[in-house]
Amino acid sequence: MTAINSALIATVDVQSLESFTISTASITDADTEYAVALPSGTRHFQIQNRENGLVKFRSVSAGDYWTLFPGQPYFIGNIKPSATLTIYLESTSASQTVEVLSWI
Repeated sequence: MTAINSALIATVDVQSLESFTISTASITDADTEYAVALPSGTRHFQIQNRENGLVKFRSVSAGDYWTLFPGQPYFIGNIKPSATLTIYLESTSASQTVEVLSWI
């Protein structure tokens, strides 16, 4: 039997958004937290790891985390636009690349 990896896919009304940005965040060292600044005014974002390691996602430095499994997207929407929004990423494995898609 083959396991199917299902993930929540979010629908965003793209007509209400100005633009989106595609970027990557490199996690070069294992067990090291990396701060990732999202574009000013971000209202929605999605992240996923394109490598095989587990990634810890945090909204505050050194806080509680959500585990991203390989290929599993994580979406957060309806964010109150602010000047800056920073997310924090850490992996148990070195050399990970996290894809970041953000909408303003």
